Amino acid sequence: MRIIAINSWLFRDLPVERTVEVAASIGYDAVEIPAVEVQRIGTENLNTLRKLTSRCGLKISAVNAVVSFVPYIHGDIATKVLRRRQEFLQQLKGIIDKTAMLDCRYLILAPGPRSEVYQTYDEAFMTNVESLKYLGEHASEAGVIILLEAMPFRYPFRTSKEIKRILDAVNMPSVRASLDTGHVRLAGEKLEDATDILKEQLKYIHLSNVRIEPGKPLLDEHRPLNDGIISRKEYLKLLSNMKNVPIAINVVTTGDYIACAKECLQMVKSLLS
Repeated sequence: MRIIAINSWLFRDLPVERTVEVAASIGYDAVEIPAVEVQRIGTENLNTLRKLTSRCGLKISAVNAVVSFVPYIHGDIATKVLRRRQEFLQQLKGIIDKTAMLDCRYLILAPGPRSEVYQTYDEAFMTNVESLKYLGEHASEAGVIILLEAMPFRYPFRTSKEIKRILDAVNMPSVRASLDTGHVRLAGEKLEDATDILKEQLKYIHLSNVRIEPGKPLLDEHRPLNDGIISRKEYLKLLSNMKNVPIAINVVTTGDYIACAKECLQMVKSLLS
């Protein structure tokens, strides 16, 4: 059965335990949670959360570090400042261990950007690769797969071609790809082209929508699935082409988040039927 998950950040300030219960009551199969949430939870509470998800009939589909860490503020895997990079990699190793404790298979990361002044493209590329090889070894031992996902404004590693280039250089089964439909469109790509590029390396799909309008700034808004430029037809083709890949609805709303979660789930199920 295909897993349909919901990212917990839709539920705003609900505790993660309550989010699990709400997601289960709506009909989701899994919940995706941010890495910062996992990072702050102690071992005992991690076990409690794992038991709660099991009791509710859910899984934790992925731990998402993309939304938790901002380059230049929290750190990234490509920074040229060795001390900061080593500290960040140690944080990520701890998150990998906690991901495994949750019986969760995937940790989602973004490439680090190229530093604007003192780093060449090749330097940033190789630092990303070396960091991912280092993390990939630890992930392999823990039974976790790292999923690399492009972020639209983190130059230059913001397209599916760049993600594939990094993955090919890393060349490890424990380092694969995820994509976000909104990110793909913000990068100027078509969904079909992105999946053709990543192919069997693509192991996880975030569904979100976006608005792109002439004369207006591009924003990574993660709009509800029925509110943006990505059509039902495009979603349908994507899901049809990637039939065995888990799905996570990755949206936010200023309206009723319960209604939004229900509407998105209903839409995805109608596309899969």
